[in-house]
Amino acid sequence: MANDEPDTGPLPAQQPPNPPVPGGEIVPPMNVPPTAPPGPPPAVPDPEQLRQFEEFRKFQQFQEFQRYAQTEEGQRALGAGSAVGFPYPQPPKRPAWQRFLRGKLFRKLVSALVVVLVLVWAYNHYFGASEDNDPQGAAGPGSVQEPGRLSPSPQQAVIALYKMVAQGGAEEACTLVFDQQGGLAFAQDFGATTCQAAITTLAAQVSKDSVDRNAYAAPKVTEQAMTLNGTSAIVSSCELNVVGGPPLGKLLLTENGGGWVITDHENETCPPKTSGAPTTTPTG
Repeated sequence: MANDEPDTGPLPAQQPPNPPVPGGEIVPPMNVPPTAPPGPPPAVPDPEQLRQFEEFRKFQQFQEFQRYAQTEEGQRALGAGSAVGFPYPQPPKRPAWQRFLRGKLFRKLVSALVVVLVLVWAYNHYFGASEDNDPQGAAGPGSVQEPGRLSPSPQQAVIALYKMVAQGGAEEACTLVFDQQGGLAFAQDFGATTCQAAITTLAAQVSKDSVDRNAYAAPKVTEQAMTLNGTSAIVSSCELNVVGGPPLGKLLLTENGGGWVITDHENETCPPKTSGAPTTTPTG
Protein backbone atom coordinates (compact mmCIF):
# COMPACT_ATOMS: atom_id res chain seq x y z
CA MET A 1 0.00 0.00 0.00
CA ALA A 2 1.20 3.24 -1.12
CA ASN A 3 2.28 5.78 1.48
CA ASP A 4 0.29 8.95 1.06
CA GLU A 5 2.47 11.00 3.40
CA PRO A 6 4.70 13.49 1.69
CA ASP A 7 8.46 12.96 1.78
CA THR A 8 9.80 15.46 4.28
CA GLY A 9 13.49 14.59 3.79
CA PRO A 10 15.93 13.47 6.39
CA LEU A 11 15.27 14.54 9.89
CA PRO A 12 17.72 16.79 11.65
CA ALA A 13 20.13 15.13 13.95
CA GLN A 14 18.98 15.10 17.46
CA GLN A 15 21.17 15.29 20.49
CA PRO A 16 21.29 12.12 22.41
CA PRO A 17 19.53 12.24 25.66
CA ASN A 18 21.57 12.83 28.76
CA PRO A 19 22.79 9.65 30.23
CA PRO A 20 21.02 8.56 33.28
CA VAL A 21 22.58 9.64 36.52
CA PRO A 22 22.71 7.25 39.37
CA GLY A 23 20.08 8.05 41.87
CA GLY A 24 17.47 8.81 39.32
CA GLU A 25 18.17 12.56 39.07
CA ILE A 26 17.74 14.30 35.71
CA VAL A 27 20.70 16.48 34.60
CA PRO A 28 19.82 19.37 32.37
CA PRO A 29 21.61 19.58 29.03
CA MET A 30 25.05 21.36 28.97
CA ASN A 31 25.22 24.77 27.32
CA VAL A 32 27.76 24.76 24.50
CA PRO A 33 29.01 28.27 23.58
CA PRO A 34 28.20 29.22 20.06
CA THR A 35 31.09 29.32 17.59
CA ALA A 36 31.95 32.84 16.43
CA PRO A 37 31.60 33.33 12.75
CA PRO A 38 34.92 33.86 10.91
CA GLY A 39 35.87 37.54 10.58
CA PRO A 40 36.81 39.35 7.41
CA PRO A 41 40.39 38.86 6.08
CA PRO A 42 43.03 41.49 7.16
CA ALA A 43 43.15 44.53 5.03
CA VAL A 44 46.17 44.93 2.75
CA PRO A 45 48.26 48.06 3.85
CA ASP A 46 48.36 50.97 1.54
CA PRO A 47 51.75 51.26 -0.36
CA GLU A 48 51.94 54.98 0.44
CA GLN A 49 51.54 54.29 4.13
CA LEU A 50 54.25 51.62 3.92
CA ARG A 51 56.63 54.11 2.26
CA GLN A 52 55.97 56.80 4.89
CA PHE A 53 56.45 54.30 7.71
CA GLU A 54 59.76 53.12 6.21
CA GLU A 55 61.01 56.72 5.89
CA PHE A 56 60.05 57.45 9.50
CA ARG A 57 61.89 54.33 10.67
CA LYS A 58 65.04 55.37 8.73
CA PHE A 59 64.83 58.87 10.22
CA GLN A 60 64.74 57.40 13.72
CA GLN A 61 67.79 55.25 12.92
CA PHE A 62 69.65 58.31 11.63
CA GLN A 63 68.91 60.20 14.86
CA GLU A 64 70.19 57.26 16.91
CA PHE A 65 73.38 57.18 14.82
CA GLN A 66 73.94 60.92 15.38
CA ARG A 67 73.57 60.57 19.16
CA TYR A 68 75.99 57.63 19.15
CA ALA A 69 78.56 59.56 17.08
CA GLN A 70 78.35 62.59 19.38
CA THR A 71 78.86 60.36 22.41
CA GLU A 72 81.93 58.72 20.87
CA GLU A 73 83.43 62.09 19.94
CA GLY A 74 82.95 63.42 23.47
CA GLN A 75 84.67 60.37 24.94
CA ARG A 76 87.66 60.78 22.61
CA ALA A 77 87.96 64.44 23.64
CA LEU A 78 88.08 63.45 27.31
CA GLY A 79 90.88 61.01 26.63
CA ALA A 80 91.44 57.45 25.54
CA GLY A 81 90.66 54.72 27.99
CA SER A 82 87.87 56.51 29.83
CA ALA A 83 84.80 54.52 30.68
CA VAL A 84 81.62 55.21 28.75
CA GLY A 85 79.45 57.63 30.66
CA PHE A 86 82.22 58.84 33.03
CA PRO A 87 84.35 61.98 32.46
CA TYR A 88 88.13 61.54 32.11
CA PRO A 89 89.86 62.51 35.40
CA GLN A 90 91.84 65.74 35.26
CA PRO A 91 95.66 65.36 35.75
CA PRO A 92 97.05 66.69 39.04
CA LYS A 93 98.24 70.30 38.93
CA ARG A 94 102.03 70.75 38.95
CA PRO A 95 103.68 72.64 41.81
CA ALA A 96 104.55 76.28 41.26
CA TRP A 97 108.32 75.63 41.11
CA GLN A 98 107.86 73.03 38.39
CA ARG A 99 105.71 75.40 36.36
CA PHE A 100 108.40 78.07 36.78
CA LEU A 101 111.19 75.73 35.64
CA ARG A 102 109.17 74.71 32.60
CA GLY A 103 108.14 78.27 31.76
CA LYS A 104 109.52 80.56 29.09
CA LEU A 105 110.78 83.09 31.64
CA PHE A 106 113.12 80.55 33.24
CA ARG A 107 114.51 79.49 29.87
CA LYS A 108 115.14 83.13 28.96
CA LEU A 109 116.97 83.72 32.26
CA VAL A 110 119.16 80.66 31.74
CA SER A 111 119.99 81.74 28.19
CA ALA A 112 120.91 85.24 29.38
CA LEU A 113 123.12 83.80 32.13
CA VAL A 114 124.95 81.58 29.64
CA VAL A 115 125.56 84.55 27.35
CA VAL A 116 126.93 86.63 30.24
CA LEU A 117 129.25 83.82 31.34
CA VAL A 118 130.55 83.39 27.80
CA LEU A 119 131.19 87.12 27.48
CA VAL A 120 133.02 87.23 30.83
CA TRP A 121 135.15 84.26 29.86
CA ALA A 122 135.96 85.78 26.47
CA TYR A 123 136.90 89.12 28.03
CA ASN A 124 139.17 87.50 30.62
CA HIS A 125 140.69 85.23 28.00
CA TYR A 126 141.53 87.92 25.46
CA PHE A 127 141.80 91.10 27.52
CA GLY A 128 142.24 90.00 31.12
CA ALA A 129 145.29 89.11 33.15
CA SER A 130 147.74 86.62 31.77
CA GLU A 131 148.68 83.60 33.85
CA ASP A 132 151.62 83.99 36.18
CA ASN A 133 153.88 81.11 35.13
CA ASP A 134 157.28 80.82 36.72
CA PRO A 135 159.84 79.52 34.17
CA GLN A 136 161.31 77.13 36.72
CA GLY A 137 157.93 75.93 37.97
CA ALA A 138 158.50 77.43 41.40
CA ALA A 139 156.31 79.92 43.21
CA GLY A 140 157.82 83.37 43.01
CA PRO A 141 156.47 86.62 44.41
CA GLY A 142 153.52 86.60 42.05
CA SER A 143 151.08 86.99 44.92
CA VAL A 144 152.30 90.51 45.68
CA GLN A 145 150.91 91.90 42.43
CA GLU A 146 148.31 90.57 40.07
CA PRO A 147 149.34 90.93 36.42
CA GLY A 148 147.46 93.69 34.65
CA ARG A 149 147.09 95.88 37.75
CA LEU A 150 149.19 98.64 39.34
CA SER A 151 151.18 97.70 42.41
CA PRO A 152 149.43 98.79 45.62
CA SER A 153 152.75 99.72 47.29
CA PRO A 154 156.27 100.77 46.22
CA GLN A 155 157.73 97.59 47.70
CA GLN A 156 155.53 95.41 45.52
CA ALA A 157 156.33 97.47 42.42
CA VAL A 158 160.06 96.85 42.95
CA ILE A 159 159.50 93.13 43.58
CA ALA A 160 157.38 92.93 40.40
CA LEU A 161 160.21 94.50 38.38
CA TYR A 162 162.80 92.00 39.61
CA LYS A 163 160.45 89.11 39.03
CA MET A 164 159.70 90.15 35.44
CA VAL A 165 163.41 90.56 34.72
CA ALA A 166 164.00 87.04 36.08
CA GLN A 167 161.24 85.67 33.84
CA GLY A 168 162.15 87.73 30.78
CA GLY A 169 158.82 89.55 30.82
CA ALA A 170 160.02 92.68 29.04
CA GLU A 171 156.64 93.75 27.69
CA GLU A 172 154.85 93.29 31.02
CA ALA A 173 157.56 95.12 32.99
CA CYS A 174 157.70 98.13 30.70
CA THR A 175 153.89 98.36 30.52
CA LEU A 176 152.89 97.69 34.12
CA VAL A 177 155.84 98.78 36.29
CA PHE A 178 157.18 101.83 34.41
CA ASP A 179 155.47 104.86 33.05
CA GLN A 180 156.76 106.31 29.78
CA GLN A 181 159.35 108.60 31.37
CA GLY A 182 160.57 105.96 33.82
CA GLY A 183 160.95 103.33 31.10
CA LEU A 184 162.96 105.71 28.92
CA ALA A 185 165.30 106.66 31.80
CA PHE A 186 165.78 102.98 32.70
CA ALA A 187 166.68 102.09 29.11
CA GLN A 188 169.17 104.97 28.77
CA ASP A 189 170.95 104.11 32.04
CA PHE A 190 171.45 100.51 30.88
CA GLY A 191 172.60 101.50 27.38
CA ALA A 192 169.50 100.33 25.50
CA THR A 193 167.26 102.07 23.02
CA THR A 194 164.01 100.88 24.58
CA CYS A 195 162.80 99.65 27.92
CA GLN A 196 162.03 96.24 26.44
CA ALA A 197 165.56 95.90 25.08
CA ALA A 198 167.04 96.78 28.47
CA ILE A 199 164.89 94.17 30.25
CA THR A 200 165.87 91.52 27.70
CA THR A 201 169.58 92.27 28.18
CA LEU A 202 169.30 92.12 31.98
CA ALA A 203 167.27 88.89 31.86
CA ALA A 204 170.15 87.18 30.06
CA GLN A 205 172.42 88.00 33.04
CA VAL A 206 170.19 86.27 35.60
CA SER A 207 171.48 82.94 36.93
CA LYS A 208 170.12 79.77 35.36
CA ASP A 209 170.11 78.06 38.72
CA SER A 210 166.53 77.81 39.96
CA VAL A 211 167.40 78.69 43.56
CA ASP A 212 169.35 81.80 42.60
CA ARG A 213 166.73 82.80 40.02
CA ASN A 214 163.93 82.54 42.57
CA ALA A 215 165.98 84.53 45.09
CA TYR A 216 166.60 87.24 42.48
CA ALA A 217 162.87 87.37 41.67
CA ALA A 218 161.93 87.95 45.33
CA PRO A 219 164.17 90.60 46.92
CA LYS A 220 163.35 91.81 50.41
CA VAL A 221 162.51 95.52 50.39
CA THR A 222 163.27 96.66 53.93
CA GLU A 223 162.73 100.07 55.51
CA GLN A 224 166.48 100.64 55.18
CA ALA A 225 166.29 100.14 51.41
CA MET A 226 163.34 102.49 50.85
CA THR A 227 162.79 106.16 51.53
CA LEU A 228 159.10 107.05 51.54
CA ASN A 229 157.88 110.63 51.26
CA GLY A 230 154.11 110.90 50.84
CA THR A 231 153.25 109.84 47.30
CA SER A 232 156.85 109.26 46.21
CA ALA A 233 159.50 106.74 47.21
CA ILE A 234 163.11 105.88 46.41
CA VAL A 235 164.40 102.30 46.56
CA SER A 236 168.10 101.48 46.44
CA SER A 237 168.97 98.17 44.82
CA CYS A 238 172.25 98.11 46.74
CA GLU A 239 170.27 97.81 49.99
CA LEU A 240 168.25 94.88 48.67
CA ASN A 241 171.13 92.42 48.85
CA VAL A 242 170.30 91.18 45.36
CA VAL A 243 171.65 87.69 44.50
CA GLY A 244 171.44 85.64 41.32
CA GLY A 245 171.48 88.59 38.90
CA PRO A 246 172.38 92.24 38.31
CA PRO A 247 171.07 94.99 40.65
CA LEU A 248 168.74 97.40 38.88
CA GLY A 249 170.00 100.71 40.31
CA LYS A 250 168.08 103.35 42.22
CA LEU A 251 164.39 103.34 41.43
CA LEU A 252 162.17 106.41 41.89
CA LEU A 253 158.48 105.58 42.32
CA THR A 254 155.31 107.68 42.37
CA GLU A 255 151.75 106.86 43.34
CA ASN A 256 149.59 107.22 40.26
CA GLY A 257 145.88 106.45 40.07
CA GLY A 258 145.75 104.21 43.11
CA GLY A 259 148.96 102.33 42.28
CA TRP A 260 152.73 102.78 42.26
CA VAL A 261 154.89 102.99 39.12
CA ILE A 262 158.56 103.69 38.45
CA THR A 263 158.79 107.21 37.07
CA ASP A 264 162.59 107.68 37.05
CA HIS A 265 165.87 105.81 37.40
CA GLU A 266 169.42 106.57 38.58
CA ASN A 267 172.66 104.63 38.48
CA GLU A 268 174.31 103.72 41.75
CA THR A 269 177.53 102.01 42.79
CA CYS A 270 177.01 99.19 45.25
CA PRO A 271 179.75 98.24 47.74
CA PRO A 272 181.32 94.84 47.17
CA LYS A 273 179.83 91.93 49.01
CA THR A 274 183.29 90.40 49.34
CA SER A 275 186.80 91.72 49.05
CA GLY A 276 187.46 93.35 45.70
CA ALA A 277 186.39 96.32 43.61
CA PRO A 278 182.98 97.86 44.27
CA THR A 279 180.05 96.81 42.09
CA THR A 280 178.61 99.49 39.80
CA THR A 281 175.36 99.27 37.92
CA PRO A 282 175.79 99.64 34.15
CA THR A 283 175.50 103.16 32.81
CA GLY A 284 174.69 104.49 29.42
